[in-house]
Amino acid sequence: MPPAQFYHWLEVNIKMRMLGLGKPDEVAPLNEAAASELGAEMLGEFTIFLIGAGTLLLEYARQSRKEKRKEEAAEARLREIEARLDELAHHAENQKEEINIISKEMIKLPSLGILSKKDKPKS
Repeated sequence: MPPAQFYHWLEVNIKMRMLGLGKPDEVAPLNEAAASELGAEMLGEFTIFLIGAGTLLLEYARQSRKEKRKEEAAEARLREIEARLDELAHHAENQKEEINIISKEMIKLPSLGILSKKDKPKS
């Protein structure tokens, strides 16, 4: 059974059942011109459907790639900020140690006679 004839048969059966008329005994086949027109119409609609579905799939894939790149960029930026924060924390710790060393050395200066007692740093 050609696709247009099958579609016509299926359509008639469904409509008869929906109207509560039961299953038809026999469905008259379409004439050649009507079958050709229906077949051409079905082919056109199927082509448009395929193009639309393909466009949707391609757009979804494009948006997924775009979102993935965006997330990767955000993660890279976060790793960069965390690395910089660790570097600054390490630098601050080094400076704290240096300040402690300098403070200890400044306390020794008056005993060495380099600073007078009134110039002595407060500890």
